[in-house]
Amino acid sequence: MYFDNADFDSYLENLSGASYREKNRLRWYGDLASASEFTFETKIKKNKIGWKVQEKFSNEKLLSKSQHEVVSSITQKVSEESRLSFELADVIVLANSYFREYFVSRCGFVRITIDSALRVFDQSGFRQLNFHFDSPLSDIHIVEVKYLRSSLDEGRQAISDIPFTSSRASKYCIGLQSIFGF
Repeated sequence: MYFDNADFDSYLENLSGASYREKNRLRWYGDLASASEFTFETKIKKNKIGWKVQEKFSNEKLLSKSQHEVVSSITQKVSEESRLSFELADVIVLANSYFREYFVSRCGFVRITIDSALRVFDQSGFRQLNFHFDSPLSDIHIVEVKYLRSSLDEGRQAISDIPFTSSRASKYCIGLQSIFGF
């Protein structure tokens, strides 16, 4: 589930390639509408280096609450540092789901994920969370290569023979473009 503000600043910062940007999201695994274990993340990107500040929490009924109650629950559960970031972008914009495959290089320093069967759920105009009316993005596959800065050489070596062109991709931006035609 992705959060932004009413002006879509997180989206616009991603599109412009802003050297410093933050994006808030709530993650969970398993069934879309009945999870009880969550991770609130602030994804931070500074120049070409990205990292996440993560906070885990439980809430049996979170996904059955109104959008306002979800935002209020998150605000109460997260640390002051995360709350400050969240208060700047606390509008639930979209939820998404996808199937993820994991691969690890022989050296163990590089992880590759392939996301497919993407679905996007517009949250605007809904009082409750929307997990019923989706926009499937079945033709899209997102391949991410992840490694630590200290493993830069191993990362470059691991992907050197992959016949893909490197590009930026954001499931949040793809979702917004699908929903609103941005």
